[in-house]
Amino acid sequence: MKALREIIVTVLFFLPVLLGWFLLFKLSAYRRDGSGLAGMFLTSNIRALRPDLYTDEGQYLLRWIWALLLVMIPWFLVFALLVG
Repeated sequence: MKALREIIVTVLFFLPVLLGWFLLFKLSAYRRDGSGLAGMFLTSNIRALRPDLYTDEGQYLLRWIWALLLVMIPWFLVFALLVG
């Protein structure tokens, strides 16, 4: 029973990261320079999330990623304090 709890806690802790990777994968199709997913992961800084790098169709995904980034820090802190 304890192992199942640890698996659930681990999955919930890393859920925002997995969701962020999924959104980045979907957003990579809308890059203006055509570099795709490889260009996003090779650019390892916050400049990869500039709005001018993406077409108008991908702007809603970019907003979701920024919202997820704002929620991640409180998620990790609250989750670690309450469950850890």
